[in-house]
Amino acid sequence: IPAREKLDMPIHDGCIGVNISPLMARFAGVQTLDSWIARSASIVESIIQKTGRRVCLVPHVSGSRESYKDHSFLCKVAHLLNGKRAKVFVVPDTLDAAETKWVISKMDLFVGARTHSTIASLSSFVPTLSLGYSLKSRGINQDVYGHTNYCLHGEDITADAVTDTVSQMLSESRSIMEQLRVSIHRM
Repeated sequence: IPAREKLDMPIHDGCIGVNISPLMARFAGVQTLDSWIARSASIVESIIQKTGRRVCLVPHVSGSRESYKDHSFLCKVAHLLNGKRAKVFVVPDTLDAAETKWVISKMDLFVGARTHSTIASLSSFVPTLSLGYSLKSRGINQDVYGHTNYCLHGEDITADAVTDTVSQMLSESRSIMEQLRVSIHRM
């Protein structure tokens, strides 16, 4: 697939994909977008520190309004991770939907705020932690997993909560992938 040629670096084995949206600031109990950028950077840094894995920041929405663009938001998050630059990569916003799904499918685990990013991940049998702001994420998780343990909402989206859930999911990743295969094929 041509996505590999569009990336400046190869996707490493063991990589964790992360899609955090600027839209989430409204639901995360922060006062400003800058506060949400800082919290998002602390989430990514915590994932790197606790797991020792690389993080691939995956934009999933682009558009005409700057406040909705994932790529520029994720670049600001990455910029705050000065000491972790070798461990963080922001996927270019030049990929089409199929190429973005291909990137997501190569992750060992995916943390996603945008609903369609989590659908791409779940349908690729990648263990997925949803960062939700609406009932959609809870419903999708209930349908796919049979529970909402892998879904965090609003003010619960903190570095500790995300990292603890990511660590748990990594330790259970084989069984989660098998559960996803069964659930997705059943649908």
